[in-house]
Amino acid sequence: MDKKQYSTKKDTLYQIYLPLGIFILLILTLGVLAIVSTTNNFSQTADWANISVVILSVPFFMISLLFLAILILLIYAQSKLLKWLPIQTKRLYALILRVSAFVWRFSDKAASPIINVKSWSAAVRRFFSTSSNELR
Repeated sequence: MDKKQYSTKKDTLYQIYLPLGIFILLILTLGVLAIVSTTNNFSQTADWANISVVILSVPFFMISLLFLAILILLIYAQSKLLKWLPIQTKRLYALILRVSAFVWRFSDKAASPIINVKSWSAAVRRFFSTSSNELR
């Protein structure tokens, strides 16, 4: 086994397994103490029940505090966004109107020669068809 691999296993032992083992041992010790102390006296049972409630409620309150902080940040961000958004929406609308006007003018200029040729040819056809019908 080389030195780096040995160091990694040693780090894994100290950083993962040792704290996990201490935590499990602490929980088991608390459980055994709760069982032993509750068999003798009812007042100790109430004390251990209070301690258990505190131990169980602390993570819940921490998670609730985290969600509350996230909710506050979202509300703050939304208020900033609601102040910023209408101005940007007006700017976007103005840009869309400018693009629309440009496209409209471009399409009118692109279609103008075709429309002029068709209208002149229709006028010439109508003129000659009307004059030939009047002569008959």
